[in-house]
Amino acid sequence: GWPPEAPPTPDGPATPATPSSSGGRVVAPRVSHVTPRGSHVKNQADVAGQMRDLEEENEHLRVQMDLLRASSRVVGSSRSEGRSSLSRRDSGSLQRSTAKDTSAARLNEALLENEEVIQKNQELQDLVQELRRAQQAERERQAEQEVAMQDLMHRVRVLENEKIELQSNLQGSNAKLEAIAQRSTPQRQRSCSQETRFRSETWLTPRRGTEDQPEAAEPRASHALYRGSNAGAWNAEGAAVEATQEVQILGLQQELARMQQENDQLFGMCKELREMFDAEREAADQARKEAERLQSKLSSEKMRMRVLG
Repeated sequence: GWPPEAPPTPDGPATPATPSSSGGRVVAPRVSHVTPRGSHVKNQADVAGQMRDLEEENEHLRVQMDLLRASSRVVGSSRSEGRSSLSRRDSGSLQRSTAKDTSAARLNEALLENEEVIQKNQELQDLVQELRRAQQAERERQAEQEVAMQDLMHRVRVLENEKIELQSNLQGSNAKLEAIAQRSTPQRQRSCSQETRFRSETWLTPRRGTEDQPEAAEPRASHALYRGSNAGAWNAEGAAVEATQEVQILGLQQELARMQQENDQLFGMCKELREMFDAEREAADQARKEAERLQSKLSSEKMRMRVLG
């Protein structure tokens, strides 16, 4: 008989395609659209749900198309039988043939509409796949950014530790320099006072030794020679201390210049890291905007499909 029953579907028993009360048009059972839980796709689970919904909808539409094709074949065979026996039928038979022709035309229209719906669903599937690829790329980019940020943070911590160590070394060097300066001041004062006293005793003390008293002049000369050698030793020690201090001061100045250069390098590296972080953040914002654009396009297509369906 006509219309035939549709083959059983995975969701339940077969559903016969019956003409509508408005004019005999066969209306295929409409598949409800499963909408996402929110107005936007939040995560991968929502995208996967939309993909499953679209696949189920396409499967139902294929079943409907098979049903419509079967109905069209039945109507075509009925039309051929009606034409062969038209000469033997009355006006009632002619009316039934006209109704079948109208039903066949409407079946063809429904078939075309279903094909358009399937094409739209395929486009939606392509959009969903593109969105999933964009989200996957975004996740990979975020993972790379996370690794880069961890590396940068590690480098910053290392540089901060080096800076703290350099500052402590500089403080220790300053303390050593102050201690050397404090030790050298009393030694210089003692050396100067001894040299002054020696000169005053040598040149201002009256000479009591004469040619008649050589024994009295000889001890005085030996004492003066001892004083002169002692003062020369103090002068040599002071010169050695000053030379040592100059060497230490020069070394501290070089160390300070090196630490200043390392500090400048640290500042430049921090500036470079900041620029890299800003660039990564800008790229992440662009990827997020692209994902939102694809999501909005997908929502618009879903809404248009509901209106057309």
